[in-house]
Amino acid sequence: MDSSEDSGTCQLPASADGGAGKTLFTDDIDVLDVVDFPCLADDDTMEFLRSHGRILFLSRGPPGSGKGTVATRLHELYPDSRIYWSDKMFLTPLAPPRTKETLNQSHELCLQKITEYMQQNAPVIINRNTNMSVWEASPYLRIAATYGYTVIILNIDKNLILKPEVLAVTNSKGLDQSYMKNRLKQWEHIYPYAMGWSPRPRDAAFLLRRYRELSAALANNGIVLKPVQCEQFFPFCIARLCWFGWDERDRHFCHSEPVKKAYGSKDTITVLGYAAVGDLVMAVVELTEAQAALMGDSEQPANLEMAISRHANGQECDEMLCTVDLRNMLMQNETDETVVLQEGAACSELPSPSRVSFILLGSTTAKAIKYSSAVLRASLLHNHLHSWRVTGAGPRICADSDGMSVYGIPADAPDDTCLLIVDKKTVRLDTVFTGYYQAHTSRSSGRDRRWSTGNYKCGSQDHRTFDRYLQGTATMPLGKPDSYPADVIQQVLDSVDAPCLKHDGTRHFLRNHGRLLVLVRGPPGSGKDIVAARLGELYMGISKPTGSSDASEPTTSSVPLGTTLNKMESCMKDDAPMLYSYTETMVWNVAKYLALASKYGYTVVIVDMPHKYATDSKAQYKAMGEPNQGMPWEEVHPFAMGWSPRPRDAAWLLRRFRQIRNTLSNEDPTLAPRDVASSHVYPFCLARLCLFGSSAADKDYCLSEKVRQAYGRSDKVRVFGYAVTQGFVFAMVELSDDQASLTGCLDSVDKCDGDVDSVTRQLSLSLGFQTWDEVGCIVDLAKFLPTEGCVDGNDLHFVGNRINLKDMQPSKITFMPLGSIDGTEYSYSKAVAAPWLLLCSKLRSWRAAKVNCARSVDDIEVYGSAVSTDDECLLVIDHATVELDVVFTGYYQPHRTSLSGRSWSHAGDAGSTRRPFNRGGRYRPFNRFH
Repeated sequence: MDSSEDSGTCQLPASADGGAGKTLFTDDIDVLDVVDFPCLADDDTMEFLRSHGRILFLSRGPPGSGKGTVATRLHELYPDSRIYWSDKMFLTPLAPPRTKETLNQSHELCLQKITEYMQQNAPVIINRNTNMSVWEASPYLRIAATYGYTVIILNIDKNLILKPEVLAVTNSKGLDQSYMKNRLKQWEHIYPYAMGWSPRPRDAAFLLRRYRELSAALANNGIVLKPVQCEQFFPFCIARLCWFGWDERDRHFCHSEPVKKAYGSKDTITVLGYAAVGDLVMAVVELTEAQAALMGDSEQPANLEMAISRHANGQECDEMLCTVDLRNMLMQNETDETVVLQEGAACSELPSPSRVSFILLGSTTAKAIKYSSAVLRASLLHNHLHSWRVTGAGPRICADSDGMSVYGIPADAPDDTCLLIVDKKTVRLDTVFTGYYQAHTSRSSGRDRRWSTGNYKCGSQDHRTFDRYLQGTATMPLGKPDSYPADVIQQVLDSVDAPCLKHDGTRHFLRNHGRLLVLVRGPPGSGKDIVAARLGELYMGISKPTGSSDASEPTTSSVPLGTTLNKMESCMKDDAPMLYSYTETMVWNVAKYLALASKYGYTVVIVDMPHKYATDSKAQYKAMGEPNQGMPWEEVHPFAMGWSPRPRDAAWLLRRFRQIRNTLSNEDPTLAPRDVASSHVYPFCLARLCLFGSSAADKDYCLSEKVRQAYGRSDKVRVFGYAVTQGFVFAMVELSDDQASLTGCLDSVDKCDGDVDSVTRQLSLSLGFQTWDEVGCIVDLAKFLPTEGCVDGNDLHFVGNRINLKDMQPSKITFMPLGSIDGTEYSYSKAVAAPWLLLCSKLRSWRAAKVNCARSVDDIEVYGSAVSTDDECLLVIDHATVELDVVFTGYYQPHRTSLSGRSWSHAGDAGSTRRPFNRGGRYRPFNRFH
């Protein structure tokens, strides 16, 4: 039969399959002479499958197609196999007549029998129902996942072209051509959650035992790993996530020639070691070139997190937890020795992450974990592998113990770090290349009453809705994020170009940031709830940074619209590492969030949904299908744009400043500045002041393509020293060419003719006292210093030699405030005005001086003086530079605009959820700017 694929149904593009290489099925053809299933035709594969221990064959095809012949042959070839199908109930001498009721009973009986076989641990089970559609096969996929059975699907149309007129002759039930024609239209391909290699469960149990042996050896050497408590995982080595073929790229992958050729065949993989990633334990597999080619071009394991982010809809997939304990598998087939343990050469270099996969073996927690959730967390292994391979990367623990090489962080580290054990012996084990299947929906097949999550309606929706929304002619229907069809979810996510969703490096950094608030802005029906839900999927399980109190439990939190902001404030007080929410489109809608973020030192990243906007604040949203010519929308411009580091890293810089201060004091007390008295600071490295878009130039800068491309994306900045001037302490940063291009007019300090009050006047004129009320940070930066003796692979370290001030361009120098000294009230707006401009003036004079103005103390260069006067400042250039990860974003503060009144800008009102009163009229008194 010629198949074609349309959004998860059976229909394939002709170029992908069609009838090329197939045989036209007729009534005189012996199906066994035509089909080339490895389980029937390849001796090595058959020998392995006989010893596997948990195989379910699903022989699929319409009546009269020969699927029964295939199933019978399987039953003959595989001793101790069990076979059952629904029609068997009607083949007994006392069989009931075929009615709708008895047909339902026959399918219930068939499912019951197959379930009983699995409960009895039958080594091979064969089902030969028609299974034409996904919903027909889903009950068997559910129980296979529950009892840990490897599924091999045998599509009878793989080698045959099926015609309704022929099937009308060959079927034994007297079904006519019209029935066959309609039945063939119901055919759907069954795509897996993932493709990969399935080992014998007993072999996976052997790997788990080997991991325990290595753990015991490491414990004797002072490296203690948490014991495995939960072993109920389906052992599967992932090649690529396919997400049930909901995406065209995944369908083409499944129908590619290499995958079709490999499907159902025996292969051998090599386990090089083991990894503990958070609370997961896994075997680490090094793939051959041929095996790596089966990952496809776009979703290799290094991108598992991205692949998972494409689809995660609980209403369209009934993911079942495996109930089989791997420990029990060691007791089966005790005399079968197919696992080959080989001595391997010492691992001189770790393999490329693109050639590495893994097999989940267990969890160090007693609670069962869904496979999809575990795979998402396991993807962190590839990030660490990449960093371990890079020369000069962050500090690592690399110990040789009894021939084992150990990379990474010990087991008591945070959940987003990992430890890799490269074994002195490699393990080669046989597998079968197949899919990891779960019950799921398609366009034609919805949920059924057997699903563990209930029989909710999952009907087809108008998939053009989002396109119409983008065109301004409709809004998306409101509902829970998991109630949307998968293709609508994907359409929404594809439309949002946010690094926190799509950029691997950014996501890895944000997971480690420690103090992040992501706000998704959009009108009702824009899909913002979908994006917020995806953030929850991507960043679930983040723990508090090492060194903070209670740094153990995952605390990522969602604060949906309509929930009191007291909940968000409570999360911030508890140092939740990441918060995400969605909100409306006006500045006053987000002002409370910005006030809370400023008060508790949270970095804000705003994700704007695609929109058409109207300047008329009274524009109304229209119902689905009605014209929507515009929607009220305001851009949320920050006080400044720049780079936000991890608070932990800024605390490290503060400690380094104090170390330098002590060094100077020991050499010459007159050189040493006073210590930082207040470090209640939000660390932010300035690129450019934007003043909330108060001028056309500021708006143009914020909306420029370069800034938009950089916004929300991770980067690295280099700190070369520290400065003290007018009571403020700064970390000094050297920018790259690309970073300097993001500063806009930052280099105007070279053109201000020494007028140190120019920016101050600009701030005062542009920002009246009724425009904003700066909310100060109440959180002490010093609290983020890591606990003594606690090692983190993300800690800062020196990466380069001391810089030469004369070689630096002032336009490539910026700063990050770290605090203030006695007698100086800290605020960011004060720090970026006169103190910074005075320092710029001094930098120019020190660079232009014909003589060296610096003194050297322990390889630290000292410029200027620590004497506290209005026109003096001190610059110290450290003996080496420090590189730290950052995210490019805004320094946000609550403010008002012409459309949004001054709303909730006092931090004291941060818990209120009422709308701002009298948006165009009276205001309560504000604190003045300075």
